[in-house]
Amino acid sequence: MIQLKRGLVASMIAASLLLLAAGLASAHEKRTVGAYTMFVGFLNEPAIVEQPNAVDVWVQQGPDASPTPVPGLAGTLKADVKFGGQTRTVALEESDDNPGEYTGSFIPT
Repeated sequence: MIQLKRGLVASMIAASLLLLAAGLASAHEKRTVGAYTMFVGFLNEPAIVEQPNAVDVWVQQGPDASPTPVPGLAGTLKADVKFGGQTRTVALEESDDNPGEYTGSFIPT
């Protein structure tokens, strides 16, 4: 009976760690720039070398309780992707399905 309880506790801890890791891997960073709120991260997290990925940026305006997406910024947005001493500038294109969402594709090296 004690071994069964230990196994159950170990399974619950393992499941909790997996859920925590999944939550951390999919997190975007929130940044406030003037009246705008941006959520910035990778489309596929974590980024893996030689696997296609993209910078993913959501731009919103207004209070957190009722934000409004900000469309039409595709020609003006760029992102710098940095790793070590390397920097790559990526142009951001607006999503056709989600106004205010911008992505810039690249392959991490």
